[in-house]
Amino acid sequence: MTNSAPPSPDATLRAALADPGAAWSVGTLGALAEFIWSAGEPMPQAPGAATRVTARGGIRLEAGPPEARLLAWEEPAAGGIGWRQAAALCLPDAAADIGGADRLTALGQDHQALDPAHRGDWLFDTGAGFRHLRACIRTSDPALMEVLRAASGEPILAAGHPVAAAIIAASPHRVFFTRLARVEVYQRIPGAHDRAPEGPHTHVQPALLRLGRAHAATRPMSPGWVSCLDLYPANPLHDIMARPRPFDAAAHAEFQAILAAFGEPELLAEKARLVAAVRGQVDVSAHAPAASRHGRAAARVALRQLAVLEPGLPGLAAWQAALDRRGQEAATAHPG
Repeated sequence: MTNSAPPSPDATLRAALADPGAAWSVGTLGALAEFIWSAGEPMPQAPGAATRVTARGGIRLEAGPPEARLLAWEEPAAGGIGWRQAAALCLPDAAADIGGADRLTALGQDHQALDPAHRGDWLFDTGAGFRHLRACIRTSDPALMEVLRAASGEPILAAGHPVAAAIIAASPHRVFFTRLARVEVYQRIPGAHDRAPEGPHTHVQPALLRLGRAHAATRPMSPGWVSCLDLYPANPLHDIMARPRPFDAAAHAEFQAILAAFGEPELLAEKARLVAAVRGQVDVSAHAPAASRHGRAAARVALRQLAVLEPGLPGLAAWQAALDRRGQEAATAHPG
C-alpha cells in the first residue's frame, strides 16, 4: 500500500475556495480586505476554479511564480478559548513587489475587474505603504474622482485626513490586490460607530498602519517574506462569524492535513513533543518549554486540542495550569 501524495498549494487553495466555511483576506496589519460567502448565495458569474463573485464582493486567485510558498499555522485564540488556524500564500519581498504606494495614486482604469461592467472604472491606490499591496478604491463617480485627483500624492490614510470622509460618504468599491490574489468588496463602508457588515468588508486602521508591519508578530513568517493571500479554513469550534458551534471533527481533520503538509517543521515537532509528553504522563516539571514564542504557542494549541479530543487524559489539568492557565480557566468556565 502506498501513501497518498501530500496536497499541493494550488489544490489546497482551490478546494478551500469551494467551501463557504472558509474566509479569505488580502492586506496587511492595518489595511485588510476580507472575502466571505454563504452557501446558497447567488453568484452573478459562474464560479470558476480560481474565482468567486457575489453581489457583496469577490475573490480571484492569480497564477504565481514557482517560489510562492504556502505556510500553515495555529495559534491560541484570545480569551483562552480554542485556537485559530490559518494559511498564507507567501512570496519573498522582491518577488512580491508590485509597486504599492504610500500616497494616494491614480492607477487608471481597472481592466482586471472581476465584473466586466467595472473595467472602465478608475482605481486609486490609497497608499497603505507596502510594496506588495495595492489597497485601492474603484469609482466612476465624477464628484469623488475630482476629490481624489485633487488629493493625489497626499497620505490620505493618515488619521483625520479630510478625503477619508468623502470616501466613506461615497462608499466606492474597495479593491485590494497582490501578485497572487485580488479581493473586491462592494458592500457599503460602515460609519465610525457601525459594526462591520457580515460578508466581504474592509478594515483600514491608521494607528496600525503607522507600525509599518506587514503581519502580526503571532504569525510564524520567515524574515524577508510577505503574505500575498490569507486563508482561514473552517474552524472546528466556531463558525465564520466566530459564533461557537459543536466540535466539527471533519473540519479539524482537514486542517490538520493542511498543517502537516505546510506547517513549519519545528512547530509541528514541538506540538508532537508536547502531546507525547502528556500522553506518556511525563511530569510537567520535567518538560522544557520551547525556546521560541511560536513554539510555546504551538504547545498551548496542543493542550487545548487535547482538552477537546482527549479530556480524560491523566495529568492534563496540571499541564494546562503550567503552560496554558488561561485555556484551563476558560475550559472550566465554559465546559463542553
